[in-house]
Amino acid sequence: RFKTSFVSLNLLENVFFPLFVTYRDDSDILRLSVQMFETLTRKIPLTLKKGRMMNFQLEPLQCLKEAFLNRDVLAVFVGHLSSSLSLVQEFHDARLEEQMHPILSLIRNLLWIPNPISISAKSASAHLLHLQVKYFFY
Repeated sequence: RFKTSFVSLNLLENVFFPLFVTYRDDSDILRLSVQMFETLTRKIPLTLKKGRMMNFQLEPLQCLKEAFLNRDVLAVFVGHLSSSLSLVQEFHDARLEEQMHPILSLIRNLLWIPNPISISAKSASAHLLHLQVKYFFY
């Protein structure tokens, strides 16, 4: 329910993403934001009906996944990840590796969320069919 409410209020797009992008150089805000994003996208036990996940459970997750395709947000994630990887390689610091874990988990979680299986091409949600591909091209 929490994820559904979070999505329906557009809190990511209207509150948290602008904060995240604006304060990208503030390590505390970056760390806390990534932890919150990772928690929001974490796998949840899904109800299965005849071997398929229930759409009402997947829809909020798919909307979260779509929200993370914001170019500014992805640029901050990729920039943070690449600078952390460079520092880990240069200094072999376990603390830096720990800082990368939530962002790698977030990426894994986003890729875990499946695209809708069947949506009418004329549906308002038709754009969700290609989310996985969009992540690989960004």
